[in-house]
Amino acid sequence: DDPESLAKACRGCDVVFHAAGKTKVSRDAEYRQANVDGTARLVEAVKESSPEALFVLVSSLAAAGPSPADAPRTEEDEPKPVSLYGRSKLEGEEVVRESRLKWVIARPPAVYGPKDTDVFSFFKLASLGISPVIGGIERSLSLIHVQDLAKGLMLCAGARPGSVYFLADPTPYPLDAVMACIAGVLGKKLRRVGVPYGVVRPAAYASGFWSWLSGKPGIFGPDKLREMEQAHWTCSAAKAVRELGFSVEFPLAKGIAQTAAWYKANRWL
Repeated sequence: DDPESLAKACRGCDVVFHAAGKTKVSRDAEYRQANVDGTARLVEAVKESSPEALFVLVSSLAAAGPSPADAPRTEEDEPKPVSLYGRSKLEGEEVVRESRLKWVIARPPAVYGPKDTDVFSFFKLASLGISPVIGGIERSLSLIHVQDLAKGLMLCAGARPGSVYFLADPTPYPLDAVMACIAGVLGKKLRRVGVPYGVVRPAAYASGFWSWLSGKPGIFGPDKLREMEQAHWTCSAAKAVRELGFSVEFPLAKGIAQTAAWYKANRWL
């Protein structure tokens, strides 16, 4: 919100990484205020302070939208976001594309790792021995460990300007496999529990209303429901592998084990 401080921070930079954004809000308008207007302010700051710098935007798979069952999204696919969050991230991309800066856009899927509070909900459910099956739908998703994402973003700093990359574990996983992996690391037996949309939808709207009333951002609400109603959130990292030499140090089993160890050591689990 402070253009002067942004201009000062960008002064003398060769690369500017824009990794700030809102992923949960108490008012819908906050998505746009942060992810679009905030991006525009940073773009102007870079133009003013370091116009030759490379601008690396951390966007999201949500900007591209969900994928068909057997076809992970690629950078060539037309973006079709389904949530307000996804639309705000796509609009933020457009702000960067329309600037006269040199830019690279990275689109990670769900990011997990030490200190994460969102994917942590999977760990909490697995620690209770529960694997939810929402709406009776078999789901799949792409993931990336936070350290692999950081490594990928550094590679983006050397990429050809005007490029877009999905940074992800090259293997998309069934949600059941992710939950089973977490449960195995935690030494828990897993039980699949069906949760019908008739329960999920009222809960989402109730949670969203409480968030609006209290002014406290919540990860679960009507906008997250729009994403949950889609079965598959997968993307292909092939372009990043091919053009950047991107690889993951933390495939699922290793990443889950390292993350669970951190949660246990810090008494989150």
